[in-house]
Amino acid sequence: MCGRSAQSVRGVEQAEEIIRAGGSDGRTRDANRQPSSSTSHWPSSYNNANMGPGMRGLVIRKSSNGNDGYITCDEMLWGLVPKAGTKTSPLPEGPAQHYANLMYNARSDTLYDKRTFRDLALRGQTSVVAVDGFYEWKESEKSAIGGGSGKQPYYVHRSDGKPLLIAGLWTSVPTGREHGYDGKPEMLTTYTLLTTDACPKLQWLHHRQPVFLWDTASAVEWLQNPTQTLEKSIAREASKDHEHLAWYPVTKRMNKTQYRENDCNVATKIEKVPSVKSFFSAARGGKAKAPVETGPKDYLAEGWKEDAEKQMAQSKRKAASSLSVPSSPATKKIKPSASFPSPARGSSKKLLHKQSPTKPGQITSFFAAANPKTESSK
Repeated sequence: MCGRSAQSVRGVEQAEEIIRAGGSDGRTRDANRQPSSSTSHWPSSYNNANMGPGMRGLVIRKSSNGNDGYITCDEMLWGLVPKAGTKTSPLPEGPAQHYANLMYNARSDTLYDKRTFRDLALRGQTSVVAVDGFYEWKESEKSAIGGGSGKQPYYVHRSDGKPLLIAGLWTSVPTGREHGYDGKPEMLTTYTLLTTDACPKLQWLHHRQPVFLWDTASAVEWLQNPTQTLEKSIAREASKDHEHLAWYPVTKRMNKTQYRENDCNVATKIEKVPSVKSFFSAARGGKAKAPVETGPKDYLAEGWKEDAEKQMAQSKRKAASSLSVPSSPATKKIKPSASFPSPARGSSKKLLHKQSPTKPGQITSFFAAANPKTESSK
């Protein structure tokens, strides 16, 4: 699945150029382009290194105003809202409506089985979303000192620096409110991303992934002539390994959607601590187990392996020195002596005579004093 991504204006414009070059007639038009002397027609405020459902993003699609062949780039909100609002029951404002619907992903394998998605695909309301990369989480292993738990985010991207192109669907519905300045109905335009089975490279991280469009021809075809056959084909190709697919761990601070700093998708180092089992192994005289790294080691940058080996060697020494203490007598199990057999029924007095340091006569007098009736009955 894909529930968090990073998008930049630079990446979107690069994707536009790629699709423009791959189009049949080379025509593209940006519906919301504003005249500007700068080289970029989208302001930097659209850069979002931690984009989630309910947030605005830039989406590439085919023009829907009768200009066949034109490619536009529009601002939309992530999270498909297919149902229109009315004056008596308008759509709620804010991102809460997207979280309520939870339609930020659409399964490609059942796309034409679900009416909402099928109708959009048949009407040609397909899109391409260009992202710098997306995030996926993996449960961290607990360390021997109680730390290291929680989900570790990984950033999946292209190793050649190009944007990832993801197939999607879009729709636009009236909210039930009117614009204050012209009285026209207010429209809400939203989109969703297609997902498929994860490729072998990413199966350690998650069982689902976005439907990547690896070649320009597929991206152009998905925008201009989408069919069920094409959808099955691009989903199948996306589930195959690609040489430019790469990933690395990033800071856990970006787990919160409110965190928007530039280090969201910057590679970070995972601190490894030996597990509890490794300490017991060292105490028994065996070798301390190396920290198990989840998934392939492709994300390790140069020099990280050496640091990990040094840290593991230091942990071995600490474990051996702290746990090589002779066990105290209190922790030893006491084996039952052979001179104390399990008492049989009716043999409690005999066993008592054997274990007692006093003489049998003293015990008899004790019971007689405690129970006068027994003495008088004799």
